[in-house]
Amino acid sequence: MPKKVNQQFLINEVRKKGVTARKARKAVQTVFEAWKDAIAHWEDVETPCGILKVVATNGKKRYEHRELNNVNTKKKWVEYVAYPGRHMVVKLRPDPKLVVKWWPSLLDLTPPPPPPQPQLPPQLPPPPETTEERECRELANALLPKRILVDSRVMARLQEAVHTHPRGGEMVISVRPGALRRRLRHFRGREWQFDSVEELAQQISEHTWI
Repeated sequence: MPKKVNQQFLINEVRKKGVTARKARKAVQTVFEAWKDAIAHWEDVETPCGILKVVATNGKKRYEHRELNNVNTKKKWVEYVAYPGRHMVVKLRPDPKLVVKWWPSLLDLTPPPPPPQPQLPPQLPPPPETTEERECRELANALLPKRILVDSRVMARLQEAVHTHPRGGEMVISVRPGALRRRLRHFRGREWQFDSVEELAQQISEHTWI
């Protein structure tokens, strides 16, 4: 740490944390403006080096003549200077405890760690495929084009078609167990082919008698 700390030093330290020069300068100037406003209202200001306090100085009001010299032109002149006597000044009172407490984290702009993610319950593996379900999937693969992947969503759509009324509506048809396999076997025995899942599902709904 240098002996003299000014705004430029603080700006450079803030920039080391990955902040742009413009934002670093604006942040430091904002802090200094807040200090000036507090001092103007006779408030104490805590800094990394101590506390800035507004105190009154003792002195006698007087007027003196001062001889001044311009170092460039070597010209000398005399000015009449007035000393106000007792006046208010800003003084720094060093506080070692304050330095230890605040200085390590003054320029720490590291973002806080993200909040912990909620623990989700472990996902259970899907139940094993039964013999009937495996046969229905193989039959559907044989009835549909090879470009169509017969997965769980396709099988769920075909199973839904078993209980769907062939003429539409919201009425649910009650069927005997194994109806999907029987209808797919019937289509396979006749060597039928279907171009889409919806076409196969419609035929499954139509064959309610199987």
